[in-house]
Amino acid sequence: MKIELSDLNNGSVYIGDKLGILTKFNFEEDSEVLWTGLQLLTNPPCAKELQIAKAAIFSRGNFESGEYIRNRTILIKNNVVPTIKNRNLEYYIKLILRQPHPINPDDDLVINKTQKIEIKSKAIGVQTKKSNPISFSLSGLNINLTKDVFKPGETIKINFSSEELKEIEIRLLQEANLICYCDAYGQNCRKVEKLPPAIAGDAKTSNVEKGFLLLKVPEIAEPSHSYVWEAQEKEQWGFKFGDYTRWSLRVMGKLSTGRERVKFDIPITIVSKPVDEAKIGEDFFAGRNSAAPSLFEGLSSKLQKVFKIT
Repeated sequence: MKIELSDLNNGSVYIGDKLGILTKFNFEEDSEVLWTGLQLLTNPPCAKELQIAKAAIFSRGNFESGEYIRNRTILIKNNVVPTIKNRNLEYYIKLILRQPHPINPDDDLVINKTQKIEIKSKAIGVQTKKSNPISFSLSGLNINLTKDVFKPGETIKINFSSEELKEIEIRLLQEANLICYCDAYGQNCRKVEKLPPAIAGDAKTSNVEKGFLLLKVPEIAEPSHSYVWEAQEKEQWGFKFGDYTRWSLRVMGKLSTGRERVKFDIPITIVSKPVDEAKIGEDFFAGRNSAAPSLFEGLSSKLQKVFKIT
């Protein structure tokens, strides 16, 4: 018994598109099959596998010896969380073949094959949120920004004025982590490690009467996002899995007298350039030109007549 699995999207697929999969089954002798299908899976911190989608290939039945080729597609729904490699949020396709166990009738013989797949967002970082100016005053410190939406590589200008501080420091912070609501731990999955905000930039000055500070958004900055996938299958009801990234400016100041400090956060949004729609089309149809090998290449004429592609 041999099974083969290959995706027709060259290892990646965009949310909202269909993932094309080619499967091959080689039965060396007449065989009974209980079920055969495909699963799109990921691995939350608290679970070995989480099924996101599936597609059946064969139901229960008896199959003559020979090679069977089947094409299937899996729709990547709009609520699926894209691959986030920074936090090991990755996906793979598993091809499963279940047969009666030759020794233990209470158990199934399972053969499987897996292949990694990257799920991409067409609109990663593309926000419809309108940029707004920010004006904030606290403990004698006045902060002004002309907008609150920025792109990677862009410089943030923070205008300030104060008569009561002797030093001002501003940090660009990123808070990012997985989201996991599960049966074992509820909304606060213990397997998701709590992480402090990462400092992506820092600037300070002791000339605080009036001026500005500049902070550059890193070129590789993750866009602000909040993705949450919620299970629809009855067996997984209540399970939510996702990822978020939030950005903010942390403003800190030392008062001229005493030890009291001023500290507050200003939320901002980081966006990135839109994905090239033409490139999406190229990726989806890559490997599907007229020069691609036929699905029947290498098959005898007898098998071509007997086994249909569905």
